[in-house]
Amino acid sequence: MKTILKDYIRTNPGLRARVISKDLNLVQAEVSKLLHDSSEFEQNDYSWYLINQFDSFVELPDKWLHYKDFEKFLVDTSCLFTCQEKSICIVFPKKCQLMLIIVARLLFLINSLDLSGKEITLDFSKSKKLESYLDRAGFFDALNKSVQVFPERTGLSAAKIYKGNTDALVEFALIEADLDLYDGAIANALTQSFVSNSSQEFSGAAYNLFSELCQNIAEHSNSPIPGIAAFQCYSKASKPHLQVVISDLGDGIANTLRPALINKPGLDFDLDAISDFELIAKAFTEIGLSQKNIGDTDGRGLGLFTSGLAMKKHNAMLFIRQETSQCRLVYENEKFIVKSETLNLSKLPGTHICFQFYID
Repeated sequence: MKTILKDYIRTNPGLRARVISKDLNLVQAEVSKLLHDSSEFEQNDYSWYLINQFDSFVELPDKWLHYKDFEKFLVDTSCLFTCQEKSICIVFPKKCQLMLIIVARLLFLINSLDLSGKEITLDFSKSKKLESYLDRAGFFDALNKSVQVFPERTGLSAAKIYKGNTDALVEFALIEADLDLYDGAIANALTQSFVSNSSQEFSGAAYNLFSELCQNIAEHSNSPIPGIAAFQCYSKASKPHLQVVISDLGDGIANTLRPALINKPGLDFDLDAISDFELIAKAFTEIGLSQKNIGDTDGRGLGLFTSGLAMKKHNAMLFIRQETSQCRLVYENEKFIVKSETLNLSKLPGTHICFQFYID
């Protein structure tokens, strides 16, 4: 029986003795006794694994996670990039549910760990509901192929089967760091869903907003893996709202803006004296601040200013997470300001933008 259990648990880690017994048609009492008595198995939160199958277990909180909860999770788990453990199992408990802003950040955390040489396994054996949602949202399509998923990674995702069937969700779309491959389809899809859940009057501003940020990834990202964009409507939340996420592993908005602005005439601020987030806030407010370093007499020189106008019209909040810092931008007194800024956060490679729009 031990050989049977070892073979089964090796390919199906994280299950309870009751489930293992049922799947193998064995007596639960006998299975439990063997698991507890053997030195070849280990138990983590009532779930069974092979000894040394993973160097480390990391479990997300057992609740709905917002961005502050995710930051606490990163702090509590220390730095997964610099830890000695190579094989890491990330466990999703039964009640764990993720807002879209967290799904995007978690995706890039996992893919970045995988790129760094870590062996990552995602254990959804306790959280079928979350796994089903992530499958529908296209999470697994954007997940690095070398990342292991338990119980299994589906061959054809629900995102591909049902793509475009609802205006409440735009599935994760990949954005290659190659402008020749960018066709604008994702910006159109984001705009359509946004307008369907808000108002047709926002159509032009929304398209400007989404197309610019998506195209920015294609043109300036230099990312080793594709960027992503997705949309979710939370119509049943206590404060109904929309979330749009755009993430990539590229150089970041500020890092591409600064070189373009070094020799730009007529700047009314000291480029060396403002923080990255203050620079981004200015870019969302002022005509002519763009990576292209084109003046405001050129139509293409509006740059991020078009995005700023869109944010003003939508009365949105903008969350930007960079490798070890985060800010929240709001529109006040005819300009965007850094409402809050947090430094010295746990490492999360890339730039992660989340637009949150409140709806009636």
